[in-house]
Amino acid sequence: MNNHPQIASLYLIYQSELQPFRKVHRMIDLFESILKTHTAVIMGEYFSRAEISNEVKGLLSDGLRTPSLGTWQLFSRVLLKELKEKNHLFLLAPFAQEFDWLDTTMTKKHDVIAFRNGYAHGATPSDEQCVADTLKFESFLQQLLQLSWLQDSSITVVDGQALLNNNASAQSLSLYPIVCVKQEEDHSPFVFFNDLKSNKVGLLNYTLSKHYRDKDFYDAFHQALPLQEWKKSGSHEFKQRIEELTETFKGRTLERATIQAFVVKSDKGYLSIQGNPGIGKSALIAQVFKDLSQEELKSTIQLTEYFIRRGTQQAQPTFLLEYLIKKTDALFAQGKNIRAEGKTNYEIQQALFEKWRLYGEQNAVPKLVFLIDGLDEGVENGIMNYLPRENFKNILFIYGSRPGGHKDIENFWGQLPVEQHTKIELQGLSRQDIRALLYEVANKYELQEDWIGVLEERSQGNPLYLKLLCNALEEGSIHINDAKALPKEINEYYKAILLRYAALPDGDAILNSLFVFAAAIDYLTPAHLTEILAFGPATQTNVMSTLVEVLYENPLTDTVLDYQLFHESLREFLKQDRSSEIAKAEQKIIAFCSHWQGLADTYEQRYALDHYATHLAVQQLEQHHKTLLSLTKNTDYTAAQKKVLRKFDPSFRLYQYGIETAVKNNW
Repeated sequence: MNNHPQIASLYLIYQSELQPFRKVHRMIDLFESILKTHTAVIMGEYFSRAEISNEVKGLLSDGLRTPSLGTWQLFSRVLLKELKEKNHLFLLAPFAQEFDWLDTTMTKKHDVIAFRNGYAHGATPSDEQCVADTLKFESFLQQLLQLSWLQDSSITVVDGQALLNNNASAQSLSLYPIVCVKQEEDHSPFVFFNDLKSNKVGLLNYTLSKHYRDKDFYDAFHQALPLQEWKKSGSHEFKQRIEELTETFKGRTLERATIQAFVVKSDKGYLSIQGNPGIGKSALIAQVFKDLSQEELKSTIQLTEYFIRRGTQQAQPTFLLEYLIKKTDALFAQGKNIRAEGKTNYEIQQALFEKWRLYGEQNAVPKLVFLIDGLDEGVENGIMNYLPRENFKNILFIYGSRPGGHKDIENFWGQLPVEQHTKIELQGLSRQDIRALLYEVANKYELQEDWIGVLEERSQGNPLYLKLLCNALEEGSIHINDAKALPKEINEYYKAILLRYAALPDGDAILNSLFVFAAAIDYLTPAHLTEILAFGPATQTNVMSTLVEVLYENPLTDTVLDYQLFHESLREFLKQDRSSEIAKAEQKIIAFCSHWQGLADTYEQRYALDHYATHLAVQQLEQHHKTLLSLTKNTDYTAAQKKVLRKFDPSFRLYQYGIETAVKNNW
């Protein structure tokens, strides 16, 4: 096995390990390395061909973000099937047959993936259980190590890339970019692709149990595998949001079981997931969407997901209602003939409800399940007034929100039908879940249980706190087992992020851009920042490559890259801690909007046409109020709103703000 250092070095460590818990984890590392080596070979064979199917493009663009071990195996299965259909000649003749044996054995006899998941989710079984599990899978491990294709091949480094060589011939196959090279003294240099987060590629050296977060490799990886271009045109609108929310998801087993039971057993009603900021409501709803998307449930339920983001079009009642109508019509063609009598939100709502009533009368299966998250982020727009409260037969609703903080939210919970409302109040993650999160970013063999205990107490299991900690561990600003370095609260992470940005060469531009994002009430493009802050393209590139870690990309724009802050708690922190800078940023946005005519024929003009009035209305200065009133009389402006935005809501808001301002000032 010395001809495959990524496996041989691990096997030596496994053989020498005596402590049962550590030994079973070394075995799991071996299984992962062997399975991923198979996937790397299959992908290398597949991409040695010119033709790439749309199915594979979609599979990889969706799955490579945070692939689980099961996803790696799925990659292998799908790509190998296509290779066989094309009568592909493999570098190593027995490879395909031996992979089929491996896959069948894992499916029918040795479920390595379930074995791995049981330990990867933070469990700490007894020594006796660890020994029993090791013995159970030992014979299968030995069979894998003796596969003939492994014996007849070797991996070497040529020009900085990992190549698989056929020992009997001069032929070779590139394993890049799934297997890469990271030189480490006296250790195997081979690392596996692990995941994609923000603008960095995650790499993993199993021998060292070392995680890398490589920003410089990001562009090169996407040149080799252009995942952005491969995104499925048919993907649902919130696919990326769901992937981002679940990339570090752990635990919530009881809550997920409760939700699945609600969906399977109920024929009408509501389930609400309530909790404080950062506790993981959105992540749970995203994971539930994945859980309920399993193949065995597709014949009985149809899912529609919706994530509300404060200040965006997703927080507007009209957009929500029209989205739900579009999705309902796609699932229930007979209801398409039901149309709103007018264009008001109330009339659109009534048409939607009538469609749902008719669906319940005509259909027993499948049940329609609507997952709507972020109710509290749409409350300022009156979105609560248009959410369903009555029961609809064979239609279920799952809501996610803070439990209160606004009278509309508190009233809403009381208006749901008591007997058909299941409430889940989210608490912090368990120590087991915390340990599982740490396994993803730190050397699991060096984690000290006492430190995990301190972390559990300090974080109270808050998923946002833990996510920010994992980011800090990857950045190197905090180290494992250093209890003194653990922040007391989430805001300390945000303060540390600001200090880190301030120390960078473009620190002023980065911070000012961050303040603009906090002051904005919709998504912004990099070009917005250039216009608002008047810096050049080089600065823009540096700013965006830095800020992407705290930004969230708009899932509803396919041809434009636009962003907002990744979590509402960061906006709240900035508005409180940096209020004067946020106020200055608001003035810069207003100045940008005032030049709306000069932005003609650009995507950036849309923001000025949609939100100029809103920014002016919340200001205290009389000059802004006068500008607002003059804007209501500017027929060129309102004509541009209708022409560019193709909707009437912005003009309605403009007139509404104008009337309110005139009344307030007695004008």
